[in-house]
Amino acid sequence: MTSSNGSGFPLRRNRPRKRSGARPEREAQRVRTSLKLSNLPVGQTLENFDFAFQPAIGRSRIDTLATCAWAGRRRRS
Repeated sequence: MTSSNGSGFPLRRNRPRKRSGARPEREAQRVRTSLKLSNLPVGQTLENFDFAFQPAIGRSRIDTLATCAWAGRRRRS
């Protein structure tokens, strides 16, 4: 005997859903739409940042942070 939800249809057991191949495409579309709606300036990268305008920011430090090389190093005591 199977249980029903009152409508005469058997209750659906919790089964893992099949993942469709369209998921990454959907996520990419969501990101593109969010960027358009955000009105952020387009094409801003570290390569075209004017470090001369903001001399307090050291380019070598920013380049190191951008590569995430610092995350692999551990401080040894």
